[in-house]
Formats: sequence, structure tokens, C-alpha cells
Amino acid sequence: MKYLLALIVTATPITALGADAGCKGNPALTGPCYEVTGTVFLSADIGLVLVPDRGVQTPGITLRPGHGLIINSAPNSDGDLPSNVGDAISPATAWVHGRYEVCPIPTLPSQFPPEETHFVCIEFGSDIEVIDPLNDPYR
Repeated sequence: MKYLLALIVTATPITALGADAGCKGNPALTGPCYEVTGTVFLSADIGLVLVPDRGVQTPGITLRPGHGLIINSAPNSDGDLPSNVGDAISPATAWVHGRYEVCPIPTLPSQFPPEETHFVCIEFGSDIEVIDPLNDPYR
């Protein structure tokens, strides 16, 4: 009986025990994490979006001009933004430019075409700067 109990405990995923799987170490990631310089903002129809700066490449993804990466929590994770980015984006009208480490997560249902919906979680943000969307020097 003690061997059966040990097998059950060691085979139980940590997320089943209530731990947050986080972003970068999440087993549900669909590819490697990478850095993107760009602007995070709250879109009325999508939610949080990261639009890379002009000329910034996203590995394995081709984004049309003006399109971005949709930010969401990774599976079995509680947060969708690091606190320094989340704190900077309040009020919701602010745009936050910076350097972000993002990790691809499974695609979620969306009203947008699948080839245009790329979901990521953000592991960290640095060089954070709140900018005026009407005078965005990075776009």
C-alpha cells in the first residue's frame, strides 16, 4: 500500500496540488520563449496586446503591420502580466513600451482568424516606459 501511495503522490502534477505553473516554466508552452521590444496596451476587442516595434522579428511568426501578440495567462497560471508591467498599465488607457520575454501558449478560441492569433504569456518586462498612444514614437 505504501508503494501505491508514493506512486500516486509522485505522479500527481504540481498544478493539481494548487501551485501556479507560471509562464516560462509552464509545461503547456508551445515553443521556446524569446524577447520582443514593443508596446503593451489594452485593446477593447481583444484584451491585452503586445505590438512589436517596427522591424522587430518574432521567431516563427509573421505578423502583419499593426497586428500583435495576444497576452493571456499560461494554462494553470494565475497571472497574465508581471507586476511591474501590470502596475504601469493602470489606468487601462496607458500604453507601456519595454522589452519583454514572452512565451507561446496554446491558442484560445477567438473571433479572429487562427493564422492571425498568436497567444503569449509574459515572463518579465524591463525598460518599462508609459507612453502616450497618440504620440507613440515606436510605431
